[in-house]
Amino acid sequence: MTESVGDSGLRFEIWFRRRKSQDTFILQVNLKEQGQLRCQDEFIVWCGRKKYLRHVFLFEDLILFSKTKKIEGGYDIYIYKQSFKTAEIGMTESVGDSGLRFEIWFRRRKSQDTFILQAASGEVKNAWTSIIGKILWRQALRNRGQTAASNA
Repeated sequence: MTESVGDSGLRFEIWFRRRKSQDTFILQVNLKEQGQLRCQDEFIVWCGRKKYLRHVFLFEDLILFSKTKKIEGGYDIYIYKQSFKTAEIGMTESVGDSGLRFEIWFRRRKSQDTFILQAASGEVKNAWTSIIGKILWRQALRNRGQTAASNA
């Protein structure tokens, strides 16, 4: 997978390999179409009982989870793991006693389909929850306006 910046904007190219035939598939996620990149950071992420270290990118319309891989020359590449439209998520601003964790949950999924993200500091956690809260608020207002317009 590669991350590239150019005239077309930031994009991830993800290679998938089928185990039996070893064919390579490329999936491009055009991140320019996902709105402005609001923030990115490393988090410890829990999904159920599993725990991962993930580099998370937050766009206006997408939250993307990736795995950081160090390559020769001291560069990092980000291996795509999963992404979700921000319109599909909700947030609990504080989880646990550490002051470093918050939860992302999904409106149309099972309750066990949640992600708990632990930031490296309270400052990072507060910045992320503030930005996510503003994104969700703007989306709610936009949806409310669209509903009112369609009912008129």
